[in-house]
Amino acid sequence: PTVATAGTPIQVTASYKTVAGAQAYQVIVVQLNVSLASAALPVGLLGVAYNAGSGFDFKSVLSAPADPGFNASLATFSVAAGTLPTGLNLSSTGVLTGTPSQLTVNAGADLTVSTTYKGNQTQQAFKVPVRGFASCDAVLAAKPGSPSGNYYLDFDGAGPGGSVQYYCDMTPEGQGWMRLDATNATFSTAVSAQGMVSKAFIPENNGCFGGQTQFSVSNFVAPVTKVRMDLTR
Repeated sequence: PTVATAGTPIQVTASYKTVAGAQAYQVIVVQLNVSLASAALPVGLLGVAYNAGSGFDFKSVLSAPADPGFNASLATFSVAAGTLPTGLNLSSTGVLTGTPSQLTVNAGADLTVSTTYKGNQTQQAFKVPVRGFASCDAVLAAKPGSPSGNYYLDFDGAGPGGSVQYYCDMTPEGQGWMRLDATNATFSTAVSAQGMVSKAFIPENNGCFGGQTQFSVSNFVAPVTKVRMDLTR
């Protein structure tokens, strides 16, 4: 059927040997409405397999209430509008996977997903967020053995702060400390994060002492747990 009907009357006649009978029926054709529900997609971490490698299956938000034999595996999916962050891929079976290598704005990249099920098509808009790690500790937790260097950190998640590069000390002595440097924007940005840094250190000769900038542990508000100052005499 190609047209929905409230009921079309038919009469069926059957004959068996020398006996015949008839019965009236109604043929009802309902419209098959397919829906993709809105959903908050998992936050991707830069350089880490999406959603801990599990990805996101859009079939989980697909429905067709009028279909008593609904089978989501029969649906096909595609990107109708927008662009996925580099490193992520949407399969035709509706699974979003990959390892993101591109940051997005905090709210996430705009993406419209289209699906077709039994000839019926629908689409839905989503946000795909990819952010930096919450701390240097979080980098080590997700990627054990990461070397010391610059990493994108995002202290406030979906807040306005965004992802900013910081130096993380990953040596056995450092174990995930973030460096603050009063001579560049890193220092002021971290301080303005107001306590979203769990561990931070101030290296020697970085301008925090000697007249350029004064630093006080009181710059940080809970839940800061550790501040380290590296000094030589």
